[in-house]
Amino acid sequence: MIDPYFSDECERLEGLRRQFEPPITTAELVPDLLLVTHGHLDHFDEPTIRAYASPGRTTLFAPPSCTVRASSLGWPASRLRALQPGQSATRGGCRVTATFARHTLPDAIGLLLTVDGIRLWHSGDTEYDEHLRAGASQGVDVAFICINGGGGNMNAREAALLAWQLKPRTVVPMHYGMWPLEDYRYRGAAPDATPDPALFASTLAKLNPRMRVKVLKVGQTVTLS
Repeated sequence: MIDPYFSDECERLEGLRRQFEPPITTAELVPDLLLVTHGHLDHFDEPTIRAYASPGRTTLFAPPSCTVRASSLGWPASRLRALQPGQSATRGGCRVTATFARHTLPDAIGLLLTVDGIRLWHSGDTEYDEHLRAGASQGVDVAFICINGGGGNMNAREAALLAWQLKPRTVVPMHYGMWPLEDYRYRGAAPDATPDPALFASTLAKLNPRMRVKVLKVGQTVTLS
């Protein structure tokens, strides 16, 4: 599980009201491996993180600032692993490597996962940066790329350019739809925000019409093989 946000903390603390209910609850799915890319409220969700501290089967991989916070929420040190870009760890047949991210928090990371021979790259929150293009040598099968264009994230056109450069077999746009459009403009700081998967897909189609784009629906299950 990556960056689960099951609470209403962003509404309570920042006035960002979610557009839909969580498709699952912490009681319905307890992961073997919980991955967090950085410490923002909608990624390091304290009520969710706290809920997974006690069951005893979940291991948390995250940047150092997040593992320190998790420890204060009751996580035992034996189930915490801090990762910085370039560092890897393995849990239950899943190999996780932290990758570069350029975000508003200094130790934000992306995640490269290898599971059953499939390589999945989750960009985390990041602006477009030349260092991200190094992923082209990783042989990524599926890339999950942020597109909203505000709050320290690349926009839909930059995300399409990165996907074209990385050449994954499938690309999944993410980081849109949780809030109303106006909230993605971050009180005017990002007037040209682009939380629009159709814009991402149409831009990528101009660069490479053969690249497969998968736009997910909330609650949808997709099997990769």
